[in-house]
Amino acid sequence: MGMAETNLAQRFQRRHSRRIGQSSPRLSLAALLHSDLDLLTGARIQGAKPKLNGDAEKELTRWMKKNLLFTHAVVDPYDVDPIETMIIGHLLPPLNIQKAPGSPYKAALQIQRENLRQAIQRNEQGPNCV
Repeated sequence: MGMAETNLAQRFQRRHSRRIGQSSPRLSLAALLHSDLDLLTGARIQGAKPKLNGDAEKELTRWMKKNLLFTHAVVDPYDVDPIETMIIGHLLPPLNIQKAPGSPYKAALQIQRENLRQAIQRNEQGPNCV
């Protein structure tokens, strides 16, 4: 769940359909699906962020387009942040960790994200490293 100050489809295309380093929900999905979708081949840590190779990013995008739906509501631009905060606080969507401090999913998702980083680091080091 998030806000778009302009066109929601454009925001999805720019932020959520390209790279995990640019999208918190995309990073969370990669953390949850990396084994099922075989996303680790060629993955690396760049700076502090995990980075998938182009084929893995495309596979994640295919999965997202097949399995996710999104909708929108038009609100006054001055009301966007408080409305977003209220909705996230009420629904506690599993992929939202920023504005959902009481989420029962937050700790588990953060662990999965860290597991993804560690798996990528092991992958970078090669099969003979412990």
